[in-house]
Amino acid sequence: MRKMKKGILTIVLSNSILFFLLVPLHEFSHFVIAQFLGCKTQEILLDFLASSAHAKILCSQEKIHFVYLGGLFPAILSFPFLLSGKTGRKIFLLVTGFSFVLSSVDLSFLNPSYFYFSLFTGLFFISAGEYKVATNFTSLEILQNRSF
Repeated sequence: MRKMKKGILTIVLSNSILFFLLVPLHEFSHFVIAQFLGCKTQEILLDFLASSAHAKILCSQEKIHFVYLGGLFPAILSFPFLLSGKTGRKIFLLVTGFSFVLSSVDLSFLNPSYFYFSLFTGLFFISAGEYKVATNFTSLEILQNRSF
């Protein structure tokens, strides 16, 4: 039981750290894509106490679509984890899921239905990643409690 609590705490802490690392990377991705497209970038605001994060970018209507999609860049960066074994696949699922969830509001500016697509896609990836992490902890718990 004690090990199970430690496992749950580890999962919660690792998810929290991952999420808070992805928020600045998400906003920085908007910033980099905007710079690449020649848009005027003013600032990146990260205010975790007010639950607010955004990049101030001035861009033409044709280019702004790509800037909104830039928030998914962390998901693209996570692809090498997919090829790096079991732990890497879990990281890939979680990073991709959090990236889609973080991008859901951005994508809703392109089309309101994209919000739901991005949100549910992200939740699917997060759920798959959490399932894999939880089954790993459960398997370890069972193996450690066996007496041969």
